[in-house]
Amino acid sequence: MKTMIKKLLIVAVMFGTLSSYTNNVLVDYKITNNDMNNISVVIKDASGTVVQLSTVNYKGDAKALFDYTQLKNGLYTLEIDTKFQIEITFFEVTVQGVAFFDKDAQTIYKPVFKKEDAKILISKIGLDSNEMKVELYYENELIHSEIVSSENPILKRAYRLDRTEKGDYAAVMTSNGRVYTEKFKL
Repeated sequence: MKTMIKKLLIVAVMFGTLSSYTNNVLVDYKITNNDMNNISVVIKDASGTVVQLSTVNYKGDAKALFDYTQLKNGLYTLEIDTKFQIEITFFEVTVQGVAFFDKDAQTIYKPVFKKEDAKILISKIGLDSNEMKVELYYENELIHSEIVSSENPILKRAYRLDRTEKGDYAAVMTSNGRVYTEKFKL
């Protein structure tokens, strides 16, 4: 009977130690742009299914935005989606805790769309991809499409629109399997 009580106490102490360790895991992400608002935090499992999605209004360091100990054991990705970029970090949840693989982290730069008079200006840092597809739509009808492949990692394009064709336009860029859309009126 005494040995059984000793075993139960040892198991209880070990479980308490492990759970206190996993609850104190902090993640430190440096948000570099000073005017970051509405940061989207997405956690996906190994199959790509979104298991957590939240939006925070935050400036500075984003720490412990999610309790990772509530996840099942397995591999996950954490995406912090800001105005100009997406930071992707891989991590694993085990009984021992949460381990982040920072050296495998990736940064995807989003395109920037700007309308000036009857021009659409599109720029994107393409360090993460050397092929980008650009499409322009007028009233939901495709009016221009091109695939840009370049050794130059910076895409800069200017598209002149017909000033007499007033209405709804959309610029769509596909890069790295992600689609970015900007709608505007002329």
